[in-house]
Amino acid sequence: MNKSSLLVLLFCFSATFAQVPVAMNCPDGWKWWIRSRGGWCMKVFAETITEIQAEEKCAEHGAVIAGVQNSNESEWMAAEFESLHKGTGYFWIGSKRITPCRYVGITNRCTQITSFYWIDKSTVGVQGFRWMLSEPNNVK
Repeated sequence: MNKSSLLVLLFCFSATFAQVPVAMNCPDGWKWWIRSRGGWCMKVFAETITEIQAEEKCAEHGAVIAGVQNSNESEWMAAEFESLHKGTGYFWIGSKRITPCRYVGITNRCTQITSFYWIDKSTVGVQGFRWMLSEPNNVK
């Protein structure tokens, strides 16, 4: 399946890191979130693009692809998906597979939890991962 031919929802965020979370006015269409490492604005883009194009799109907005911190963020993303696209599709989140866990399958070292890292420097933990049954299998 060619992922570039699918509808892709892109979650970008532009971070404002502070020791004490403060309210911030986000640009129109962006939502403000607070995390332990600070606050940021997040926006959903509905486009048919590859992962590299998604990274470039976020960079155009001074942002990166967002990670998913918790169920509140996950539920918001799902609602945004529904509001922008009725049906099925895929979306990019800001997680990458660590090099030793590429193409090796699930092992003691490379589990569903330890095989990935967040690229946005704001997301921590693994509560944001929601996998389909038997995924990730570390094969792709």
